[in-house]
Amino acid sequence: KTLIEHAEKNALHKLNKYCPKGVLEEVKSNSAKPQAGQRLGISMLSNMKFEVYIFDFSEPSLPAMFTIQIRINQGNSIRILSSKQLNMMGTVDENILDVLPVESGKCSLTMNEIMLMIR
Repeated sequence: KTLIEHAEKNALHKLNKYCPKGVLEEVKSNSAKPQAGQRLGISMLSNMKFEVYIFDFSEPSLPAMFTIQIRINQGNSIRILSSKQLNMMGTVDENILDVLPVESGKCSLTMNEIMLMIR
């Protein structure tokens, strides 16, 4: 069975062939969160290493963000390297903040410039 099939059946205990034991506990912990209102993003970190971003908006007042780092080997087999819950700095109502300038898929503002826009 594939990683997707295990996830669809909520059979996370069968993910042990995809990641080390310590990482498996992180994946289980982060996957226990609500699934409604999730959005995904993905970035390539290096050759065949990716980071999947999971944004959970099921609690609008308290959104959550998780990352899963994966590596795909030459045989197209997936290996989960890490799974972490990240701390959100804060949220801003979309009506308050202007559209962020983006160049080549990345925001061109510095963190200080973004913080000034939020305040």
